Amino acid sequence: MVWQMNAEAFLCLIIPALCCFPVDRESWFHKKMRLCYTECGHIKKSASHASTLAAENVNRGENSMLKSTILVAVADIKGGVGKTTTAMLIAGCLARRGEHVTVLDADNTGGATLWDEYVRIEDDRRRKEDEANGTPHKPYKLGFDVIQTNDVILGMPDRIRERYKGWVIIDTPPSDAGTVQTALQAADVSIIPCQPSISDLSHAGKTYAAARNGIILLTRVKARTKLARDAVKQLDELEATRFETVIHEREAIKNLYGTNQIDNRDYASVTQELIDLVKQFGIE
Repeated sequence: MVWQMNAEAFLCLIIPALCCFPVDRESWFHKKMRLCYTECGHIKKSASHASTLAAENVNRGENSMLKSTILVAVADIKGGVGKTTTAMLIAGCLARRGEHVTVLDADNTGGATLWDEYVRIEDDRRRKEDEANGTPHKPYKLGFDVIQTNDVILGMPDRIRERYKGWVIIDTPPSDAGTVQTALQAADVSIIPCQPSISDLSHAGKTYAAARNGIILLTRVKARTKLARDAVKQLDELEATRFETVIHEREAIKNLYGTNQIDNRDYASVTQELIDLVKQFGIE
């Protein structure tokens, strides 16, 4: 007897059968993430082992102990994880500490540039209003420059160091692997914003593996959820370097876009951790 079966009938039979077999989904995802985070052939050190990593960097001569310019890429190939927000708020926190900061906007959507433009428009509106009222004008500014750039410029990090001093924060685009890779190669440190889901962690793992001194930053985290706890646990088991501070999902953070009110408490903590990690990495 010859059995003939169309695709629909086959699926009706095979799917229930497959469901009878136990699948350790967490174990499978964990293995997939481990592969992403060890793409370079080794597991990167966790934050607690940052001093060891610093010694390795110095021995290889990759990082000078005295640098007048520190390049920080904010990168992930996935969109919607808060790269522009992270770049701008960290820049703002550094500027408020008296640091000299420049944001290089390599994102073709120009999110950081548009943010800066909104602030300039608001400053102009307030200036005209003050002039009409005869009152002194208090400048409404970000406290740092935002400059559009591209992968050609990013491919010349020595030129960037010559032109800009202090902290240079590079905002990268989503879905543009070439520009992201160029930014990662140029940067001394790479911040990888990532939402606490398996899919996002896997995407971030690929960026992390390609970065030098990469640091995972969990963003848009819903407080007291199993998803957030599991993400932290997975990263710690993989010994991935991460910020202890997580960025919670808050409407107040979204409302900061286009304003100069960028003294967010969570990002202030992230900024302090960044400064500490940069020192531990041996980058100054």
